[in-house]
Formats: sequence, C-alpha cells, structure tokens
Amino acid sequence: MKKWQKTFYASFILSILLLLASDGFTYQKKVSELASFVNTNMDKIASRKRIVVVDFIYDKDVSGKLGQFLADELSSDISKKANNYEVLNRSQLKSSISESDFVLKHPYDQKEIKDLGSKAKVGGIVSGTISVFKSYIRLSVNLISTYSGKVVATKKVDIPLNEKIKDLLREDFEKGGEKTSFLGEFLDIIEHNGIRFELKQCKQLDIATMCSFTITSKKSEPWRFYLSNTSSLYDENGVNYMVQEMSFGGRTGHNNYYVYSDLVPNVSENGVIYFIKVPDTVRTVDFTIALHDESNQVYKAVFKRTELKR
Repeated sequence: MKKWQKTFYASFILSILLLLASDGFTYQKKVSELASFVNTNMDKIASRKRIVVVDFIYDKDVSGKLGQFLADELSSDISKKANNYEVLNRSQLKSSISESDFVLKHPYDQKEIKDLGSKAKVGGIVSGTISVFKSYIRLSVNLISTYSGKVVATKKVDIPLNEKIKDLLREDFEKGGEKTSFLGEFLDIIEHNGIRFELKQCKQLDIATMCSFTITSKKSEPWRFYLSNTSSLYDENGVNYMVQEMSFGGRTGHNNYYVYSDLVPNVSENGVIYFIKVPDTVRTVDFTIALHDESNQVYKAVFKRTELKR
C-alpha cells in the first residue's frame, strides 16, 4: 500500500471514530437504548398491544418544547423496533383526546391513566421527566400499564447537551417565564437589573485566558453600558487573575480602560475579556462580568465553577 493510501485510510478511520464519539451519535444511541427498554418490557402490558409516548416534563411538572421533541423522537424509534404492537403518534393522540399535547403530572393519578387508556385505546403509556445539568440531561422514563394505572418498568439515561437540545432549552427558557426561569442556571444565563448575561465559554489560549459572552439589554430604550475592569476571574484556590484586555460592542481597551456599547433593547452584543493566563492545572474558574451605566448603577453576573476549555 502506498504512503498516500495509508494516510488516507488512517484519516478516514479517525474521522469515523470521531463521528462515533460525537454528542450526536451518543444522543441517537441513548434514544435507541430507551426504545429497546420499552420494547423488551412490552410483555408487562396487558392484551391491548398499543402504546403512546406522552410529552416529557421538567422537574416540578413543567412542560416545554424539549419534552415534546424528546417524546416524538422516542416514539419514532420505538415504532421502528415495535414487534406485534402499535405506537400511537401525536396526531393520533390528538384526535383521540382532542388535545394538541398531553403530559402526566407527578405523582401519577391512576384514574387519569385509566381514562387515557380508554379514550386512546392504549394498554401502555411511556412518560418521564427531564432533569437538567450543566453538560447533560437525565431522562427518567416510565412504562405505565393503563389497566392497573401503575408503573411496570423504569429506566434512566444521561444524554450530552448537543446543539439541538441547547436550542430547545433556550426556547423553553425564553417562553416559559417564571416556570422555566430555573433553566438559566444550566444555560449559563443570568439576569440582573434588566440586563441578560449569557456566557459562551472560558478558554485557555497560548498567552492568556479568554472568556466570551453576550449581553442583552431588556430596557425600553437604547442605553450606554460600560464593561468594567472590575470583572474578575478566580481559580479553584481563590487566586485572582488580572484583566489584560476587554472587547465589547466592537470596541477594545486594555485593563486600565473602560469599553462601552450603546445597547439597543433586545439586541445582543458580544463581549470578550482576556485575563493573565491561568495555570494549565486549573480545571474550573469563577468568572464575573461587571457593567455600569452613566449613573454608575452596577450590573453583574457571576458564573460559578465554569469549565476552562482547552
């Protein structure tokens, strides 16, 4: 085999391995694992071999777009594996119960479960909850018999936060109001005095440590904000690293200058702060973004235990 052919095949194999290790592959694998769990436990469902996957909900019985998406994905995957039973899809469920979506709140109400079984003519319901963490979501899935109204099998899986899941989490955060405000913690979004801070990443560069973010004003009119050099970065041992340079709204300044931007309501501006390089042994940092306006009102966001990417 020629040298270029060996190089080509080595690159091809590496590409395949990277694909298999990607979050996208892991996501599909986990959904398939849940579908197999349902499929292998169908013998615990009585004679009516028909099931439906209802929308997943966040903890505290909060519904959203992510729960609908995950239910549809799982329903589709179960349908591919189904053997001698039928999977009711969302449109069929809607026509059966005259609702566009359906969730089961916790703790489960046996009468509600039996009523749904009768209306939709299903013997089993797949329901579950979404617990959100910094880098993954945990799905706790239950297979419920509509005859007994009880859970007959349960399984938990952890799924990395891919871009699709992050987008749906952000959508739920934006539209859910107070109900989903808790998601901000996991999305690295903090609001203070009508300003929204969203952390993108903190990253180790060759000669500095960089944290990038967006800032969005929720005020009713354009407002000038100054990015302050009192913004800070602390490592796990409480060591503080000095600001070297800041960029905000296209303007750049060194550590002894403020940079400013006239923020238009609901239009995000990008910002970057460069700090003296953190030692390579540090894994997480506490990053604080500090702003003030012309009246010296302070706007601040503190992102605790932020992963330092490399």
